[in-house]
Amino acid sequence: MRLLISCFFLFFTASTTQASEITTIHNGSRPTQSIRHWHLKQQWKVSADDDLFFGRIIDVKMDPHGNTYILDYQTQEVTVLDPKGKPVKVMGHQGEGPGETTLARKIFLKKDGGIGLLEAIPASVVWLKENGDPDGKTVVNPDTGDEGLVGCMSGTRQFGHLVMSVDNIVFAEGGPQSTTRLVGVMPDGNISHTYRTLPDDAYLKGTRDGVVNEGESYQQLWNRWDVDPAGNLWFADQRDQYLVHCATPEGVIIKSFTRDGQRPMRSQASINKIKKSLTENYSQSNPPIIVGENDPWVNQLWITDNSWGCEIWIESAASFDNLPDGVMVRYDLFNTDGEFRNQVDIVGTGDPLFDRWYVFQGRQVIMVRNINEGGFDFDDETNPRFDDTDLEVICYRVLWEE
Repeated sequence: MRLLISCFFLFFTASTTQASEITTIHNGSRPTQSIRHWHLKQQWKVSADDDLFFGRIIDVKMDPHGNTYILDYQTQEVTVLDPKGKPVKVMGHQGEGPGETTLARKIFLKKDGGIGLLEAIPASVVWLKENGDPDGKTVVNPDTGDEGLVGCMSGTRQFGHLVMSVDNIVFAEGGPQSTTRLVGVMPDGNISHTYRTLPDDAYLKGTRDGVVNEGESYQQLWNRWDVDPAGNLWFADQRDQYLVHCATPEGVIIKSFTRDGQRPMRSQASINKIKKSLTENYSQSNPPIIVGENDPWVNQLWITDNSWGCEIWIESAASFDNLPDGVMVRYDLFNTDGEFRNQVDIVGTGDPLFDRWYVFQGRQVIMVRNINEGGFDFDDETNPRFDDTDLEVICYRVLWEE
């Protein structure tokens, strides 16, 4: 589940735990520098009215030239739009042949105009040339010595680093056994290093004793980690703490940071939406379903490298709570020292129950409107969006900042 927080200086303090030599930065609840208000101007909008079909949009990327790439999980195709929002080509295709995918989940951009598609099973990247022709495939090679299946939940490719979350699944007498790790992958598919290894029950504790308890489930590897230019991994592995760690490629945690604040309660509309979605997902077994009162403290984490420095962006449980009028979402920004420097308020019209935002380095924002209607989540009859339910992809540029 991916449901979708102003003033002046507060002090942060740094403390070092000598036993582990991990530097932990304890930040206040407000940034030390400023809250940036991004006012947006719509550049273009596409929808079904433009003869485009989107079943389930699962990833969106924008290249340095302003071209937008939209991955549809249902069709396994990437629709490419030019800087004015005009469709120019479709890349990828559903299937098992060269250049084809069946479970692609992420888009990786190449400098030559080509793309890579992260395939879930087997864990691999299918590469395509700029014209859409096949350009090879990077298949993750098992490094455990066991014969089995290697799957992949998510991944990133930036700053020259390919990092993937892989599941080594071995079929034994007692049933399948799985080990989940965050690893660096070389171009030939060999695993170069392991950042983190998750406990065996990392994804099971929310479904114990025949009960689905969403509040106890936490998918650490879903949108809650990224790699910086130095190849270090930043990740949030605790559901109920605003706590982010930084690990070297050798898997050594070298620093951490926290941020003060009170985690808000979920709205009833949000709880209803989560419960309805889980009820659909478990419709065959129909177990009791319990929905937690709070979102995870860290919903999403990603890293950008700008002319003014590297920034860690976080969408937190408070990103949509008690915001000023006209603000859609508020992001927390940290530097790689772990200091809570800024927040960014995106000013505009949107609803986290229905919409999703993607922020790109060129100070552009993509909003996928009604993405939670497009075959992924489910509407709540007590809190519907009355005007329409069509998927729309809208590109905005930051018109000014204050």
